[in-house]
Amino acid sequence: FEGTTALAEMLCCNSTLTDLSLASNGLGNIGSTILANALPNFMALETLNLTLTDIGSEGTIELCRSLCYESSKLRVLRLSKNNINFHAGSALGRMLKKNRTLQELDLFCNDLEDEGTRMLVAGLAENTSLQKLNLSYNGIGDTTVIAIADNVLK
Repeated sequence: FEGTTALAEMLCCNSTLTDLSLASNGLGNIGSTILANALPNFMALETLNLTLTDIGSEGTIELCRSLCYESSKLRVLRLSKNNINFHAGSALGRMLKKNRTLQELDLFCNDLEDEGTRMLVAGLAENTSLQKLNLSYNGIGDTTVIAIADNVLK
């Protein structure tokens, strides 16, 4: 994880890199935690693609914790195909409730199911910045889709 640590240190000092894709790399929980801990200090980063990086729910929870800080400039977060399950739902909801910069959240093809999505939706009700949310292929049922629609219309 020396590479992830070096990358995180560089991003804290870099004032020009706005878009970073680490898709299809095996970051796992430890790598995503290293990035999450440094994320509030990233000077310019606006887009972070962690699709298919095996961060799971644990890594997602750490990322969400970091995105609650007002210093976050991140506008786009892609977390598709990461085996994120309902355990991360409440962290996603808390992050959406507090974060004022994130405009796009891609959670395509995870395992949030109804329980995790309902927790996410609770935070969505108070969010004023999110414009795009992809929850495709998360095992969501009709009652949860109705809850999403109700919160979007508020």
